[in-house]
Amino acid sequence: MASITKKTILINLCVTFLFYPLIDCEIFTSTDDIKKLTHTEEILYHEIDNYIDQQQNQLAAIRKSLDHIKSQMDKIYLKGDNQKNHPIAIFLLFKRFITRWKGIQKKIRLQFNATGRPTSNHIIPDNKDFEGSAQAILRLQDVYHLNASDIVNGKLEGSPYLGTALNWLDCYVIGKAAYDNEDYQQSYEWMKMIDKVQSSTLSTDNRVEILGYIAFAAFK
Repeated sequence: MASITKKTILINLCVTFLFYPLIDCEIFTSTDDIKKLTHTEEILYHEIDNYIDQQQNQLAAIRKSLDHIKSQMDKIYLKGDNQKNHPIAIFLLFKRFITRWKGIQKKIRLQFNATGRPTSNHIIPDNKDFEGSAQAILRLQDVYHLNASDIVNGKLEGSPYLGTALNWLDCYVIGKAAYDNEDYQQSYEWMKMIDKVQSSTLSTDNRVEILGYIAFAAFK
């Protein structure tokens, strides 16, 4: 609230100085008055300049996040409605909303209508939907006896090639979904898949947690 008030004051000052029709020059009758006015101008310049820099930095951060989302979208060969029958595409779509779009929404409440202004009419998936999409992959794997490595590479029998692969965190989410469903064999398989797709983002704490799931699932 304080930052909004400060911004409002700055804008009002700009309007007053730039657009007020007449200012009586007799107000500034001494050199001391002129000195104060030049000091005020310096303050106005720096405060507004800092405000612009802050806005540009925030917009640059949003642009970076948006470009990352676009790069993920472009990696998927299936576009638009063609994704609705592909369980892995749905999983990745939900994942983008949960992990990426919500981050942008917190900054600019990104929900556009036809005019480009923020609105709240869009329905977006939540964590339960995301977990449900992981469960759907597990059910598909169980029914059709699919290999986890094929699923990781975006390959499903009878479905078009997705064009992108799952990462270690995706394997973890699916493995944990299997664990929560008490399907320990599938959980073990998906947690072990992490070794094949691991990256630099896999921390020591992550490894310890994953090994815990593997060890527990192996003895069930």
